[in-house]
Amino acid sequence: MAFIRVNRVRKPQIERIAMFFSKLSSHSLVCFGVMASLIIFGAAQNVAKSQESQVIIESDLPDAEIKNKKTSDDTGAVANSDAEKVTKEELEKNLSRLDYLYVPIHWSDYSTGLAIGGFDPITYFETAKATFGDEEFQLVWHGVSWQFISEGNMNAFKRTPSVYAPQYAGYDPYAISNNILAEGQPSLWSIINGRLYLFHSEVNRYLWQENIKTLKRKTEKNWSRLSLDLPRFNVSGK
Repeated sequence: MAFIRVNRVRKPQIERIAMFFSKLSSHSLVCFGVMASLIIFGAAQNVAKSQESQVIIESDLPDAEIKNKKTSDDTGAVANSDAEKVTKEELEKNLSRLDYLYVPIHWSDYSTGLAIGGFDPITYFETAKATFGDEEFQLVWHGVSWQFISEGNMNAFKRTPSVYAPQYAGYDPYAISNNILAEGQPSLWSIINGRLYLFHSEVNRYLWQENIKTLKRKTEKNWSRLSLDLPRFNVSGK
């Protein structure tokens, strides 16, 4: 076992040491206080000078520099606005091009796959009747088969299909004005301004014809959105 020897310190010696450190601490505190004050004061002056050298007050600038600065800011704002406008115009142009290339496919019969239920679209214009076509005379347009009563009607449609095909891909325009996609019935139709429209019900046809000017604007607006949910055909063939 190891022992540590501890020297005893007499009481008079302890008192003298305590008094010495007491006096030393008192003087040290005063010195440290003075030194700290000087350091803080000097640092504050350096910070103030640094800020004064970096900050430029606009009122101290010459009028020409102020004018140039404001002109530069205004020019930048206009440039950003023009860039946003160009971007928006390009986006709308691209969307319009896509809408032209990928057209909504006309509704077709679920069992036969024939557009507008197999009715001949030419007969609405030629005989003012809805007539079911002959399976001998069919052609494919915009990704769906169309049926006609004769070869003459088929060829007429082939030359100018957009003239004879129902508007809004054969969907009810009145329903579209109310944000609804409803297939038009081939037996419920109307030709207005040289365009064929199919309707889902007699009531819809009557309401559309009575309010066509007002409803057509709503139909056009809603169709651009509702038609996005329909199958589309690439007219470029690519």
